[in-house]
Amino acid sequence: MYIYASEDPDVQSEARHVSWSALYVNSVPSVNGKHPEGMKYRPESTVDDTDSKIFWELTDLKLLPERIPLAQLTSFLTKKKYPAAFPPRQPCLMMHPTK
Repeated sequence: MYIYASEDPDVQSEARHVSWSALYVNSVPSVNGKHPEGMKYRPESTVDDTDSKIFWELTDLKLLPERIPLAQLTSFLTKKKYPAAFPPRQPCLMMHPTK
């Protein structure tokens, strides 16, 4: 899976990109918007976050050697490329063209 920092205030719309990759393992439903194991797996900056409905379990989290612009990704559902200014605010099924 690719990870995009959607809440990063330093990312301008024309510079939106994927910075991280990881292997998806599982998902865990939230309990009242919080992770069921408390803050064990979450950074302190998320202590007040209560809007999550699900948490993804990942492994092999890596910073990509080269960022991937969102405009290079394609919607899994519509098979169309996303516009350069597309701001994902929730998980999206996307495809990356093979090189």
